[in-house]
Amino acid sequence: MKRLPSIIYETFPYAGILAGFFCLLFASTVVAVVCGVTLIAASMLIMKMRVHWRRQSAHRRART
Repeated sequence: MKRLPSIIYETFPYAGILAGFFCLLFASTVVAVVCGVTLIAASMLIMKMRVHWRRQSAHRRART
């Protein structure tokens, strides 16, 4: 599995959270609320996975 370029998974979570909060802040429709919540959830998931990837790669380096 090819990993994303580091700039994407380093900066996207923060940009996604900001965009999600702006969507929720100016939400006038249900679609905007759903978009905001989805962006925030995806960003949190990417942040969680980033920690997992770091641990996994450190574990892999330690084994070899």
